[in-house]
Amino acid sequence: MCEESVTVVGSGVDWLTVTGQDDDVGAILSALFSDTLDRTEPLDVKPWQGMGYKGWQAGSVRFGAKQPNLSILMAGGDESERLAENVATTFARPTRFDLQVTIKVTPANVNLAEIVYSEREEANKNVRRERPIRLIKSETGSTFYLGKRTSDIMLRLYDKSLDYGESELGRVWRYEVEFKGRAAESAYDMWFHSKNKVQFVPGLVFAEFSRRGVRPRYSANSEITAIKLSAEVSTADQKISWLYRCVAPVVTQLINTGYEERVIEALSLKHILRKDFK
Repeated sequence: MCEESVTVVGSGVDWLTVTGQDDDVGAILSALFSDTLDRTEPLDVKPWQGMGYKGWQAGSVRFGAKQPNLSILMAGGDESERLAENVATTFARPTRFDLQVTIKVTPANVNLAEIVYSEREEANKNVRRERPIRLIKSETGSTFYLGKRTSDIMLRLYDKSLDYGESELGRVWRYEVEFKGRAAESAYDMWFHSKNKVQFVPGLVFAEFSRRGVRPRYSANSEITAIKLSAEVSTADQKISWLYRCVAPVVTQLINTGYEERVIEALSLKHILRKDFK
């Protein structure tokens, strides 16, 4: 029998939802959404509405607003991590924050989700309080759920083989933790301030699964050997445009609320602004 080999091929943010409760925050979230339009095909922009919000969707990013003065920004996939880096100073509140670790299994194991479900089902027989579990099978692969949809923390293990261009199921699997409410705020804060996000995400995902009796196939100290990166080409004009649309609103709000000195220090502008130009 061939020994199983596991390689971590990716990790990071997989979903972000933030909400704001005043016009200034809404303007900033709208600006962040507008920045997405430069990365999206024009035909891919369409009206969007949900949860009482109405707005627009560009690719995997959605922005909407509703009365009184409420706004929402949602993003999945690669865009979620990019936006997560930019919302920390917007005073918006993360209400959902998903972190994922993706592994490649050799040889392919199409039954991994089913095996984990059976193990957790057996473990439920020996505890006073059963952990809610669910298994869904489809043509694109199986998904194992641990926790309730309404819980602050829910776990998923699902087959990502087809998304990674594999010819057969069971080769690529994703461990994902969905944080909501206060758990989302806490997870986002830890992620944003972590010195090494590449190590932080696999460690946190490993801990959340292990805490609930599901030990991931990868090691918490695994090194990522392959990460899907999106190349970006940015000219000086594009960078200036981004400053106008995304940075300027944030800086303006911080200055208006009394953080002028800290903004100048954070942007390393103190020497430049005080220079005596002749």
